Parts: sequence; structure tokens; C-alpha cells
Amino acid sequence: MKINALFLDLDGTLHDFEPAAITAMETVYGAVLERYPGISRIRLRREYALIWKIAREQVFSDGKRSRGARAERFNALLSRFGISDEELLGRLVNEYGAEFAKRVKPFDGVAQGLEKLSKSLGIYIVTDGGDGQRVVVESLGIAKFIKEVYTASDSKSSKQSGGLFRYALEKSRLSAEEVIAVGDWYERDILGAEAAGIRSVWLNRERKLPGCPCPSMIAAIDDIRELPDILEKIQ
Repeated sequence: MKINALFLDLDGTLHDFEPAAITAMETVYGAVLERYPGISRIRLRREYALIWKIAREQVFSDGKRSRGARAERFNALLSRFGISDEELLGRLVNEYGAEFAKRVKPFDGVAQGLEKLSKSLGIYIVTDGGDGQRVVVESLGIAKFIKEVYTASDSKSSKQSGGLFRYALEKSRLSAEEVIAVGDWYERDILGAEAAGIRSVWLNRERKLPGCPCPSMIAAIDDIRELPDILEKIQ
């Protein structure tokens, strides 16, 4: 069957999440220190790293919204210092969001690649993130190429289980045979797509070895700009 659409991951695939998040968190630490100057910035970083290590493994399949999840993380951070400050918490959530949106940038070649691909394919974002991912798409300047954004918080399911991919198929009225999924996280993006019967392309910038084979993975690439040639070969 002819390929009619792409299900693209967002974080780590179309943009580098970490630099923008790190810069935005420095804004958060600064706001905390402004109100509570006796706290160490180094300890703030260390404590938040522990919180984030747990949070990043979780998805929004419980329907939680991005702002609420962010508030939970920042409240956990403040609690580790014995702080209960609702006014500050609201400020941290707002300032992080604004700074992250300002700092987030697409990987090289993403905009050009999406412009080319969107001329012949429907492009959908399928992300284990929350509703805030729509703001990220706007901030990246790629919204004009995207037909829809499907999130774990919308579907109350994850990619790794295949549930979010099945939700995206239902909402887009596409069959699994006419879609290719693309992402950088092997367990979530590639094995999750296979669980939903969707073929995939693994964006493997670090050239890692997969944990287990995936028969439905048609290629591995290390640059998103390789994708049009891969798709042309299998059409």
C-alpha cells in the first residue's frame, strides 16, 4: 500500500530537548534563589536531576496536562527544601514555559525536510508528552507542515504500549499500512509502532545497538535529512 502519512516523534527527533530545558531550569533556579537566597544553586540542580530522572521515564497516559506535571515537579523540588510557596510555584511554572519556548530550536534540516515531505505526505506529531507539545511545535516554526498533534495526555495511552499509535490511526482515519513512524527512542518509537502494526524508521543519531530486533523497522538513519530518500525507495 502507498505511504500516505508520517507519524513523527517530537523531542529528540525534531528538536534537541535538553539544551532548552537546561536553560529554562536555570531561570527557575534563579527565581527560587531570588526569594530564598540561602539555598545553593548546585543543590537545586542536584535535587531536580533526581526528580527529572524519574519524571522523564513517565508519560502523560494518565491524562495529566503539561502545566500540571510541571507544577508537580517544581513543587517536589521546593518541598525538598521545606518550602511551601504557591505564589512562587506559579511563577516557576510560567517562567519555565516562556523560557523553554524561547530557547527551543529544531535540528538542522528539519524545517526543509518537513517542507519537502509535506508536499506529498500528511505529517502528524505523535508524542508521549502532554498538551504543551503543541506550543513546542509552534515555537519550532513547523506548525504549517503538521496536520495534527496527538499526545499521550489526549489518548490516555503511551507509544510503547502501541496505544497512542492506535489512537493516532483512529483519529487520522489512516490504516497502519499507509503510515511510517519515525523517532529516536527505540523502545517507545520503534517497538511501540510495531505493537500497533506500523512500520518505522529509527533516527539513531548516536548509532546505538537496538536492545532487541524489530522486523517492522525498515531503516535506521542518523540524520532526519535522509528520510525523503528512504521513503522514496520503499514507495
